Amino acid sequence: MLRRSSRGFKGWGVRMAMMAWILISSLCTTRTPTLKLKRRVKDFLLSIEDDAKFLENTHHRAGLHVPLVANLRNGLWYSPQFNQTCYFKSTDGHPGKWDLSPSRLNLHLLSTLSQHGAVIIADSSRGKEFPDSFSRTVPIWCATINNALFGPGEPLLLPSWISEAEKNAISERLPHFVQVFKALVNCSQVPKQLLIPVFVSKLYPLTQSLESIRESIQLKFNQEKISIVCLASVSSHQLQPNTSGWTYIPGAGDDEENWAMGLTSDVFWKNRNAILSTNDSESVIASILKDKSSHHSPNKIHWIGSTGIGIGVGDVKIPQNTTTIVDARGHSNDTQVFHGCQQEIALEYLKGVTAEKTKYDRNFWRLQAIPQILALYADHRNRTFKDSDKSPGFFLVIGDSNLDAISVLVLAVLLTNFNENFERKKLINATAPSPAYDKAILRKYFAEFQKYVPDARPPRRLMKCLTSHFIPFRDGTLPSRQGVIWRGKHRRGARRRRAENQTGEIGFVRMVDEAL
Repeated sequence: MLRRSSRGFKGWGVRMAMMAWILISSLCTTRTPTLKLKRRVKDFLLSIEDDAKFLENTHHRAGLHVPLVANLRNGLWYSPQFNQTCYFKSTDGHPGKWDLSPSRLNLHLLSTLSQHGAVIIADSSRGKEFPDSFSRTVPIWCATINNALFGPGEPLLLPSWISEAEKNAISERLPHFVQVFKALVNCSQVPKQLLIPVFVSKLYPLTQSLESIRESIQLKFNQEKISIVCLASVSSHQLQPNTSGWTYIPGAGDDEENWAMGLTSDVFWKNRNAILSTNDSESVIASILKDKSSHHSPNKIHWIGSTGIGIGVGDVKIPQNTTTIVDARGHSNDTQVFHGCQQEIALEYLKGVTAEKTKYDRNFWRLQAIPQILALYADHRNRTFKDSDKSPGFFLVIGDSNLDAISVLVLAVLLTNFNENFERKKLINATAPSPAYDKAILRKYFAEFQKYVPDARPPRRLMKCLTSHFIPFRDGTLPSRQGVIWRGKHRRGARRRRAENQTGEIGFVRMVDEAL
């Protein structure tokens, strides 16, 4: 009688466990949208409008001079007049997984805080009074910067409902977070200010101006320069409004792809009365989205310091003194002309670049897109800089609908032609990557880049293409084993290799790995 080896039974058990996990996951993912369809789009929008009134009242009490900042993406729904955006993720504050993400340093907020003395950051949560991004991620960010600027010993200021045990566990990781921050940022160029988080919600409303709060805190901490980070969680699960004919949804701005029908926050606020004044909001939204002219507005160009390089999306107004435009939009084959485009401008087309994540081709980006953008900038530099150290013309890169993909192209240009402070290098061959690059340098460039383009969140896959272009492969290392610039390990790859050793069935495990 044939008997299975113990190793065979072990591999069979692993396969069955993985198949069960895939089955359960598929059932969960297919059921969730069905449950959410029972709520009307109008309920979400009316809930957002109600929460927006609380944010407006908080802004008036805090002081209208205080900049209003939206925490992406949820926070964007709660006001039509945000001054800035930021990106603090709840996953960086989940219990036991506290982290300071090098890709989300939000350095642009520091200059705003230094100038105004305070900001109000808006966000909400579906299941809690405060999202983890507010109760943990932002306080960790504040404490890290305080300790980096003023030395060790600055306290970690968490809300009162966080346990002492969790506070101690986070405090133990603070020295590591400070080390990460100092490795990426030149602290001598950071405005020296003590960051104090203040927590506001419908349950814990603001009772005085932020100026009064700052004065009382200055006496306690004995610091000349104190900046208030007011964290306004605009929705509440305990204090819900009296509604008639609609259902209040806490954290309605979250997961917009599941309910908004393609509607965005800016289009909603521009057409708010038309959408909310009818019972058939879905039909009104569909007609508004079909009529592009009703929600079209000129797009902003983000300028990267004094480099003369600009980055934008869609139709932009070309400024004077522009000499080169790289059109990386999906419709680059048509004859559309940019507003204000002059005849002497060199218009270059970069085909194949797309903002759709499902269409990212790693080999195209690594072997064609990045080398091509470097060659285009080298040509721009040879035509316009000549012997002068001062650039007489701008270099613009225009993408489709978001900055995520084309920001990788701009980063490649910055790495090749500018130093870490974005001061121009004097290179003979601008298309040849320097052999001195390593991941620490790429992280520094990315942190500096986000000061000027805080909304850009390059996909992991494309950042790996950038890493593989500038850092030569080690012997026996494949591109897929190259980690992204802000992570040293590729967890999914490690999990796949472990599973391959256990089961010996590469094809099946690869399928499971994609599902994970």
